Amino acid sequence: MSRDQKRARWFGVLYMTKTFLPILLDQLPHALGIPISVETVSLLVFIVTGALICFLLIVEPQGFARLWSTGKEKLRLWPYPY
Repeated sequence: MSRDQKRARWFGVLYMTKTFLPILLDQLPHALGIPISVETVSLLVFIVTGALICFLLIVEPQGFARLWSTGKEKLRLWPYPY
C-alpha cells in the first residue's frame, strides 16, 4: 500500500467522523439498551472528534500542512509522473 493510499484512508476517516459519528453515537446506545441523553451524545461527538484529531497529529507530526504540500506537489507533477 502506497503512502498516498494511507493518507487517503485518513481523509476518509475524517469525513466519516464528521458525517456518521453523530449518527452512530446516537443510535448505538439505544441499540444496546443504554439510556443516554442528547447532551451526552453531543459531548461524546466532540470528545471523539478531538481524540481523532490528536491521534492524526501524533501519526502525522507535521499535520495538515505537510499533507497539503504533498498534495500540491502531486498535482504539479500529475500529467507527467515520470
